[in-house]
Amino acid sequence: MSNPDEQVAQFIATTGCDADQAAFLIEASHGNFEAAVQMYYDSHPAEPSYANAATGTAIPARPAAPAGRTAAAAGRQHRGFSIFSLPLKLLATGIGVMASVVQLTFSVAAFVGDRVLPISVMRAARGMMRSAIAATAEHPDAKTQARQFIEQFTAEYGDRRPNWVEESWREAATLAHRQFRFLFVYLHSPEHEDTDSYVSNVLCSSQVVDYVNQQFLCWGGDVRKPDAFNLSGRLNISTYPSVALLAFSGTRTKLVAAAQGKVRPQQLLAALQRAVDDQGMLLTAERLEQEEREMSRRLLAEQNAEYEASLAADRERDARRQEERRKADEEARQAALEEARARCVQSTLVLAICV
Repeated sequence: MSNPDEQVAQFIATTGCDADQAAFLIEASHGNFEAAVQMYYDSHPAEPSYANAATGTAIPARPAAPAGRTAAAAGRQHRGFSIFSLPLKLLATGIGVMASVVQLTFSVAAFVGDRVLPISVMRAARGMMRSAIAATAEHPDAKTQARQFIEQFTAEYGDRRPNWVEESWREAATLAHRQFRFLFVYLHSPEHEDTDSYVSNVLCSSQVVDYVNQQFLCWGGDVRKPDAFNLSGRLNISTYPSVALLAFSGTRTKLVAAAQGKVRPQQLLAALQRAVDDQGMLLTAERLEQEEREMSRRLLAEQNAEYEASLAADRERDARRQEERRKADEEARQAALEEARARCVQSTLVLAICV
């Protein structure tokens, strides 16, 4: 089955467990329904029914493994055996044992946690497990992840939202840096119980949306995807919902402010405004430094242009002088030739008269 909801429903019908545990085991087994059922029954052996002394109501025993699974196992025991298949069977058995141990460990941890820890803690633990499983699965590139987040966020919460940038968070930080703006980051955790109310009542409230779109470049990401998951680890985010302000980019990326947990719109706005007032000088200094570099670059370019113009004028002047000398030399040569020619004619005439 490809529909997760159908898998969860069938898992509940098959094992009798609750929805959270069904979803957790299915995701822990990467969607392999049979493996998830196996994990459940490995940590939930069949037990007899017990009577409730207070009410007299029977507490139903945990269901045993389905008959189909038992029959299939029996069938496997009667299959033919070949000496040539022994190495492969030993390898497969070893891998299966290791996988079962790992699966059993997670299943037992969840079983014990459900009975010892508060529901909220187990819900958070399952959410972290799902995020870790999702973060290690195959995902599209960071830009595609950003586009998918924007599409899903808009479909679920509407068009009144921060203007998310359709880039990776690193590229978004670079764009904000070029514009001398802070990058407003929202890390979306769908598994958290406060996420929907936070997004609807705080993040997408008119006053917050207007302010962040005017003041910042905005980026959002789903922590179940690698790009946002890696950023949450880099920022040491431990509580959701979570927003942050980043300055600069690359190796200079700096966390300016962070607001974790459920807050009111006024509290979030106050925290953002305080960060802008306290840390805005960073961007001002960066902009002034950039303007100074740009001014120095323009001055150097102008000086180089003036120098090149002066060199061109000198070359033109030298060329003009050379041309003038050439013409003078040519005129002097022509004059000498004319004078020599005239003397030759005169000598010829004198010789002719004498003869």
